[in-house]
Amino acid sequence: GAWPRRNPTPPATAEPRPGGATSFIESDFEGYLKTASRFSERGGMMRNGPESRNHIEIECARLAMERATPEDLAELERLALRHREAWAETEGLTHEEWCKRVAAADLAFHEHVCRISHNPLYAYAFAVAREPIHQYMLFCLSKWMPELVRNFRLDRHRDIHYCIYESIKDRDFAACQSDYAAMIESYTRVNWSMPEVG
Repeated sequence: GAWPRRNPTPPATAEPRPGGATSFIESDFEGYLKTASRFSERGGMMRNGPESRNHIEIECARLAMERATPEDLAELERLALRHREAWAETEGLTHEEWCKRVAAADLAFHEHVCRISHNPLYAYAFAVAREPIHQYMLFCLSKWMPELVRNFRLDRHRDIHYCIYESIKDRDFAACQSDYAAMIESYTRVNWSMPEVG
């Protein structure tokens, strides 16, 4: 079945009671994620996001090629197109607002790639790393100057998210690896240009 949109089922913690009975209480998962995110930022782990994503998300994409349902793929296409639309929607927005919208759309797409692997531990791993990944996306997007954004459109040869969707749908793992590598490498570019794909 489909995985939850935002957070996986919270882990349960065993709590002994008098008389030997054991009950299970749900831990504060949101609080745990915030704590983990603060730790990752203090430890400089946000800088390691691209490397970890290169491994986790590509493996999730490979599993999605085997396990994704037609509904999973339709939602992945919708999220890829939503990211493209968010990129183009600049009218009346401050640069900060534009960055937040594009980052949210970007995050939703990659979260779904992990979800449709139908491996709950990979979905959980992404959830734990979610906030550092989100902050890194915002940082990268902030490097695009507003005038550059207005004059740039994600066409077929620049839209990595749509290419990743197509490679998963077509079960083309080599293309998927190549597109993910191009996307992750683009974060390190000094000129913050979008690589050509497809």
